[in-house]
Amino acid sequence: MTNLTGRIRYYSFYCWLLDEYDKLSTKKEKANIQSQYNFIRRAELIMAFLMAIKEPHYTNVPGSDYAFKHKQDEIYSLIEGADKPGKELYWDYKSGALGQYYAGSLINLELIEVIEKYFHIKPKGQQLAEAFRFAIPDNERVYFLELINRGICVFKDFDKIISFRLNNLIKLSKEWSSLNSLLLEQDGENFKTRDGRFSNKRVETIKLYLQSKIEGVPLNQFTRWVFDNISQDVDPNSSTFGWFYYYLNEAVHYALSSIFWAFLFNSEGIILEFDTYLKKIESETIKKTFTLFQINSEKSLKDCLDLIEYRSIPDGLAEIKNAVKNEEPYYVVSKSALILMMIYNFIKPYQSQIKEFEFNNYIDSQKGNLSSHLDIYITKSLNVNYRQYLDGIVKTLINDHMATAYRKMGNGEASLLKFLIEDRCIVHIETIVPRGTTPRIQSLHNFLFDLGYIDTEDTLTALGRELLNRL
Repeated sequence: MTNLTGRIRYYSFYCWLLDEYDKLSTKKEKANIQSQYNFIRRAELIMAFLMAIKEPHYTNVPGSDYAFKHKQDEIYSLIEGADKPGKELYWDYKSGALGQYYAGSLINLELIEVIEKYFHIKPKGQQLAEAFRFAIPDNERVYFLELINRGICVFKDFDKIISFRLNNLIKLSKEWSSLNSLLLEQDGENFKTRDGRFSNKRVETIKLYLQSKIEGVPLNQFTRWVFDNISQDVDPNSSTFGWFYYYLNEAVHYALSSIFWAFLFNSEGIILEFDTYLKKIESETIKKTFTLFQINSEKSLKDCLDLIEYRSIPDGLAEIKNAVKNEEPYYVVSKSALILMMIYNFIKPYQSQIKEFEFNNYIDSQKGNLSSHLDIYITKSLNVNYRQYLDGIVKTLINDHMATAYRKMGNGEASLLKFLIEDRCIVHIETIVPRGTTPRIQSLHNFLFDLGYIDTEDTLTALGRELLNRL
């Protein structure tokens, strides 16, 4: 699953759809890729209208914005709303949400394949298509396909395809069982660890998430809950350690992004020589750091690390977020630099597990991993003083931003630079607020909810408790 594959029934729906296209389409249509794409696109738009009309509070439905906008129309034109090319379409990507969001997951699960841009269903996908077909009455399936072919719908049509609703998964049905099996199988050949073992991180995460529901942990606190409950003897190959690692890496990235925010925020509306500007940030931050944390800027970073008292990393991140909101740039830099130091100290007992986790999961070669970031921003500065440490962070962030922006511009993307240096002066372009990444927990929650393991009160159902006991 990904952050974009929000509803599990789309997996069976797409398999059925591709299977039906193969049965219905002529050789001439099969030779035209756009015919298949428009078939998919019309079906997605029908689903969006169905959910907007019958289940308006149901989220993660591609095309829902368009469907709600046109919900009051007397006639819903699938031709105008879905077929490429068009002026106002429910979805821009040529092969719809299937191609943009779901295809990767369906391919990894060996349900479909793409050959010369054409979607082909595989035997495993045909089995899931059959399970979906079994769950929908014959007359509704026929009518849905008629709507695709006709290219228009009216309000009353959606009563005739009601079983297609994404939240209409019948517990313990053939379709439910098939989707459940997909969710609980091993991660697959593509996710083997470097030492050759099959991975079960998805199933381990499901178990961990269900356990968090027993303890009443909200979805947005899941990763902190894992972090707060970690033990030093944790298995580095477990999902528990993976989410612990994620939390720490996210904390490092958030701290660095916050420092970059302060750099941009302070440059708004001023014209100042670049080196002078950097010295201003440094001197003001040094003052704030001494006031808040009594850190002597002339001491070596190594000595400062020995002196700082550990405080809650989650609470520190919350304080940074609040300071950004209150537009306190020098506090943000001071606190973020301190958080990096606390993380460096905190992970010392976990160093061997971190290295093993990064190695076995091919993270050691990825830019921005935990070890490399702490090496760049802390380890290499151990013998310089605190003032030089701060200066190094800001300059490294600036260089990294410029290198990334120019690389992406070279690939044809629009300029991503947030500042320029002209005639040795800094020119502000845009200030970006620090944001965390989005883990796939929301998608997992949706899947477990749709399968009946979690209820609307965010607690485990009897079925959910049964699953937890089995895992």
